[in-house]
Amino acid sequence: MTFMFYPIVGIADQVSAKKLKVLAVGTPRPHADFPAVPTLEQSGLPGFEETAPWVGMLAPAGTPAAVVNRLGEEMRKSLAKSETKERFKALGAVAVADTPAEFAAFLRKDHERWARVIKTSGVKAE
Repeated sequence: MTFMFYPIVGIADQVSAKKLKVLAVGTPRPHADFPAVPTLEQSGLPGFEETAPWVGMLAPAGTPAAVVNRLGEEMRKSLAKSETKERFKALGAVAVADTPAEFAAFLRKDHERWARVIKTSGVKAE
């Protein structure tokens, strides 16, 4: 049996064509496009943290807060549009319209998590 972890973005067509079978999703809740597919935790792997790749918009350090907030506001407006939602859904992507402060908190948490993984595993850059 061939097995892989893969982001949902990019496989929806393969799943529809029955070329791939999704056994579980690595998110805290079932994915909207695959509601019958259990999460890894529901499949017996408790404590599995989400590892879905993410994309975010970042600005250079020192960018004025007013500029960052305006960019965030415009991004949230764009993500709220029905055509944007439809396009994301067609790609199998999940759009999250966080505020700049929420995204900064997410980045800190993600950085801390991966720092723990690196330290615990002992992996070294070569």
